[in-house]
Amino acid sequence: MSGRTPARHATPLVTTFVCIALFLVMLFQVGLLTTWLEVHRELPKLGPRTRPGVPDNAPLVSVVIPARDEEKTIETCVAGVLAQDWPNLEVIVVDDRSSDRTPEILARLATQDPRLTVIRGEECPKTWMGKNYALHQGFTCSRGEWILFLDADTQVAPQVVTQTVREAEHTDTGLLTLIPGNVFRCFWDRVVNTLIFQLAAFQQFDKIHDPTSTRANANGPYMLFRRDCYDAIGGHAAIPYEVVEDLVLARNVKEKGFRIRWALAPELMKLELYESLRDLKRGWGKILQRAMEIDRREIVMNLLGPLFLLVFFVLPFPALLASTGWLLTAATPASVFAFVCALAACSAAATSQRFVGVVLRLDEIHPWLFWLGALVLAELQWESVVRLFLKKEMYWKGRLYHES
Repeated sequence: MSGRTPARHATPLVTTFVCIALFLVMLFQVGLLTTWLEVHRELPKLGPRTRPGVPDNAPLVSVVIPARDEEKTIETCVAGVLAQDWPNLEVIVVDDRSSDRTPEILARLATQDPRLTVIRGEECPKTWMGKNYALHQGFTCSRGEWILFLDADTQVAPQVVTQTVREAEHTDTGLLTLIPGNVFRCFWDRVVNTLIFQLAAFQQFDKIHDPTSTRANANGPYMLFRRDCYDAIGGHAAIPYEVVEDLVLARNVKEKGFRIRWALAPELMKLELYESLRDLKRGWGKILQRAMEIDRREIVMNLLGPLFLLVFFVLPFPALLASTGWLLTAATPASVFAFVCALAACSAAATSQRFVGVVLRLDEIHPWLFWLGALVLAELQWESVVRLFLKKEMYWKGRLYHES
């Protein structure tokens, strides 16, 4: 009998701790959903008819697209750009020494529309990142008052240039960037990136828009620069070996006193993401690794971030299963409370993902697998820290990059 006494005394403490933990997790998930609702309310939204009509004497817009082994997406991307309703447009595609059918596709498209110029990229110097060098080469051939850097795996509506240029002009913006819709290519894309989009609610867009704040960021697949702004920050030539070029360019824009503006535009643009878990880990891994090189405080964030994910996104699901069993075997006030908190936390997390899916026009997602996405993301963060300290190379688009 004496051997059982500690267990009876420990049970209320454990029960209380579990209930408090689940209550806090529930509050966080409800708060995250509320934050996303607030972000959706405050963010500018651009659609095909947000700012109707094309202005007289429309300035020239130069669209620069880097392409390296993009045979699966390049034709859709270029065709979408050439179909724009903006009347004054030049399209420059830099073939970054592709080894697939990308050059053939581009050559055919160039014969069909004189606005398209195809540049065979030069060999990338060791002091440059491949994408940065391709964009730099494209820019040097451009003439536009506005420069749009667009990734080759994007799908754009015919009104995207008109809507973004007019929005940038109306708001006196030096750099405008978009939150697009997304086309998922694999299961892991759905469960991991939907969670990442969900966490984007903490991006503090209000501070990014505030010219008095130093907070800055941009979305690399769509960056529309006013030419004087891009010239003032030195362009990509000022950050040749930068992996997270969108973040650093945005910081430079803010430092030079220009405005940055984000807009929600899933109807105007869709981004095709990763084809496999391996590609996904490489893509996000290089971003996380470089972010830690830029700001060593990010090391702490990537060490503690997985603990945050495990507590607030992984814990609710097994807690729901456990509390259900607990409730069925002993319907006490504590078991009822634990079950309600776990169910509310899981429901709020799934609802938040479902809401993000609707807002961003995402195709099929799995909102109740948020915990699986959190496990993968946690592993990815810790792996990026290990790679940083071991000074592992970054592999991307067939090239190896060493720590800068």
